[in-house]
Amino acid sequence: MGDVLARLRREPADAAILLACQLQAGLKLTPGWLQTDPGLALSLLQIGLKLAKEMKGKKVFVSTYVIAFESSQAAMAASKTLASGSVDFRTISAPAAISAGCDIAVEFDAPDPEEVLARIFGAKRDTGLASLYRVADDGACERICAL
Repeated sequence: MGDVLARLRREPADAAILLACQLQAGLKLTPGWLQTDPGLALSLLQIGLKLAKEMKGKKVFVSTYVIAFESSQAAMAASKTLASGSVDFRTISAPAAISAGCDIAVEFDAPDPEEVLARIFGAKRDTGLASLYRVADDGACERICAL
């Protein structure tokens, strides 16, 4: 639970949304967690409960994305950048359906890939070093854009 508290402190808005989803799913919060940081816990619970009411009956759609790189150097630099932050990602072999300059890719799940792209590429998106794909339920990869 310590990792969760650290993330809650760093990203309270994202944490409140996550908490709202967990409350909506019937998560039971333990008294020990609430005692760790009562002020933070109370604030997040209030925000989470409000969001849970707003989200009731709504689905949050999360997609799987793959960034395929043109060089192993670019892929490793992106992996290193993502590893230093709070983004959950996986370094994978590029799917066979994707044609890229190297066989290393980064895969992540998100409702919107913007946060991950901003972390890796900043404002400059026309580097020619990578492409972004959305992975469909059947495993097919749809190219979204060149990066």
